[in-house]
Amino acid sequence: MSGVQSEASSEGGQNVGYIQNGDYLVFNHVNFGTADPSKFDARVATTAGGNIEIRLDSLNGSLIGTCAVTSTGGWQTYTTQSCAISDVSGMHDVYLKFTGGSGYLFNFNWFKFS
Repeated sequence: MSGVQSEASSEGGQNVGYIQNGDYLVFNHVNFGTADPSKFDARVATTAGGNIEIRLDSLNGSLIGTCAVTSTGGWQTYTTQSCAISDVSGMHDVYLKFTGGSGYLFNFNWFKFS
């Protein structure tokens, strides 16, 4: 990860916060197998907004989807926001690259592919 910090979440446990334009998270060796997911869900909270770029194998790797994050009404008011992703299978490092305006964009609790 780069540029982010964990903090206590209103939903229990920890969330990723202090996300700004260009920050990212990486998840190594994600095995999609032959599942071929078509959707990305992210649990987020914000009064601002931004985007989550879902990229494979590097920070500038293949872009399989971009999930727009819109205001949820508060920094600890979580909703699940979704976007379509293109075909993916096999083993990949998954990069979640955060983009948007200046200042803090949103808090990030969890994600899933389906």
